[in-house]
Amino acid sequence: FALDDAIKEILKSNKKYDAYFIFDADNILDKNYIKEMTKSFDEGYDIGIGYRNTKNSKNLVSAASALTFSMINTIGNKRKSKYTNNLIISGTGYYIKGTIIESWKGFPFNSLTEDYELSLYSILNNLTTTYNDSAIYYDEQPEIFDVTITQRSRWVKGYFDARRNYIHKIRKSISKKDKNYASKITALIGVNPLITLIIGILLLLIDSITSFKNFIISLLIIFILIYITLMIFTYIIIKKEENKLDIKVSKILLIFYNPFYLLSYIYCLYIAITKKDLGWQEIKHTNNTIKRKDIYFSKKLYYNLFIIERGMYMKYLTKEELDHIATSLIENPSYETIKKLDIEFESKYNIGGPVVSASTSSNVKPIPSAVNEQVVSPLPPVSEPMVA
Repeated sequence: FALDDAIKEILKSNKKYDAYFIFDADNILDKNYIKEMTKSFDEGYDIGIGYRNTKNSKNLVSAASALTFSMINTIGNKRKSKYTNNLIISGTGYYIKGTIIESWKGFPFNSLTEDYELSLYSILNNLTTTYNDSAIYYDEQPEIFDVTITQRSRWVKGYFDARRNYIHKIRKSISKKDKNYASKITALIGVNPLITLIIGILLLLIDSITSFKNFIISLLIIFILIYITLMIFTYIIIKKEENKLDIKVSKILLIFYNPFYLLSYIYCLYIAITKKDLGWQEIKHTNNTIKRKDIYFSKKLYYNLFIIERGMYMKYLTKEELDHIATSLIENPSYETIKKLDIEFESKYNIGGPVVSASTSSNVKPIPSAVNEQVVSPLPPVSEPMVA
């Protein structure tokens, strides 16, 4: 609801914006994130998803959580994008075209898993999606196992809630002539094969209860086979991500631990089914910074966002002043900081109201941003491409 309210406030200005980025307040962007996502936008995609890296993989829990998104993006979305199928949106780090936001008159997705709800909506309405693994952003993962149970139980419940609202609509819309036929069939299937597998295993175990000994033997054999399969799957993910995902724990230990983490989704499913009042709970984020040696903070990104927000002429500003803007926004990235900088430079250069800087040195037009808790207003339409 907060995102819906924020976007409605922006729309009240009656300005037209190219696109909106959706971030968590603690996400950190790679210096080339905006540049890379601009490429996806310029290719005409309605929704573009970036590469979700991790800020904290200090223990096995946070590392396993990060691998979950690698499974969704690197294993799933990258392949789907190759064949122009609709992608699964997970979390943040994506943009939505401004014309689509305007048609919604806000952000109408407010379920427990609004990202998955948006995914199903995009499939139903044939919105085009793409995955850009060169557009990297950093996200924080839970470091306590019990916290992941709370978080993932909400995801599981939200997954089934969203499907209950959309799947029958998707089923009715399916036609072999539909260009989105494959995406809709995939959406209908969902995780049904996994659920069928779990039911099959339970029936096999029930059938083996001729004696307690046979039951234990069957249980051990099934567990070992599943565990080995998940170990191999984990190895494949780590191998695909070894040069990109920032994992700081032992990868050998992670290969042994991750199967247990994945199997715990069964317990999350149990909670989602049995707990009727399961709702959103705050997941505390404490790792709001990462070391400079781990990622280069592009000062240009920060003052680019400032200039987009208030449209100050670049030609007025010296390198020292740009560094001052960047440092101010890094230390306190808020509207209060922007207002102080507005007053400082409007007074110094006698700038009469917001203006937009333009440059013919590049044909790349920066895409605007929207942040869940802290909204950076997008850039109004201009006649020339703007480069900061």
